[in-house]
Amino acid sequence: MYIPKNCKTLDKVDAQQIRLGIQGYSGTGKTFSALTFPNPVVVNFDRGLGVHRGRTDVIEVPVYDLDFCKSILPNTTISNLGEQSKDVALKWLNTEGMKLETDQTLVWDGGTGTQNAYHKWYAANPSYTKAGKEDEFAEWRLKLVFLGDLMETFKRLKCHVIFISHESDKREKSGEYLGRIRPLMSGQFADQLVSHFTDWFRQMVFDKPKKPEDIKETTLKEWGFKTKEEYLEMNKQFPGNVIYAWQTEADSIFDGGKTSSLIGAPKFIPANYTSFIMNSKQFLSTK
Repeated sequence: MYIPKNCKTLDKVDAQQIRLGIQGYSGTGKTFSALTFPNPVVVNFDRGLGVHRGRTDVIEVPVYDLDFCKSILPNTTISNLGEQSKDVALKWLNTEGMKLETDQTLVWDGGTGTQNAYHKWYAANPSYTKAGKEDEFAEWRLKLVFLGDLMETFKRLKCHVIFISHESDKREKSGEYLGRIRPLMSGQFADQLVSHFTDWFRQMVFDKPKKPEDIKETTLKEWGFKTKEEYLEMNKQFPGNVIYAWQTEADSIFDGGKTSSLIGAPKFIPANYTSFIMNSKQFLSTK
């Protein structure tokens, strides 16, 4: 069999990149779960890392901070900080981000902050037609280009990537509610966002059962457990009164459910790196 020059068969590739999208409502533990991945480096738009203060294994890229942004783009000021954060994040990603290694994880936190930064940038840099009128389609056309470039840059990194997104109800143009949930992103790029990731999960929060008889058979099936004791043992991973979970399968509500890295995973798995790896094709193929 001929192997083209400088190419390898997959058994000789050291590690496959994980690009995981996590969507969920605010307060469901998306960032907490993302930070269970190895050596996280957080591009922080949303400034929501306060609860993790003091961790020495987490590196923050503070694109909200004036001094940091000035170190990347010296013409940044307090008055243009919001619109500059888009270009600051991209320049950092294409320089320092490219140096991240395979044992690190880039956490892009998050999609809402990225969108806001883009629209602030466009408001300060509007496009005009040859007739001198503002181009009403330019903002959305350029947004497609910007987000497409961002996704393609993720694919060139050596490290794993986690993209955190809020979510919204999906509705028809008529406004009719379909009862389906997808990532919160305006414009046409929303339709292709999930396709740029190897995996895409929905972040869920469940109350822990107070007693074994509260556990339903359907719950065991959804989690892939045979006994209530196994389910209760899994609960111990979480110190509080709730369980953070990733929904890996699409259903009548969730539009995502992409699991290119997993094999035979149940509908729900604990929302952490250990669980992801235990259900991954790479791990199972080496057992």
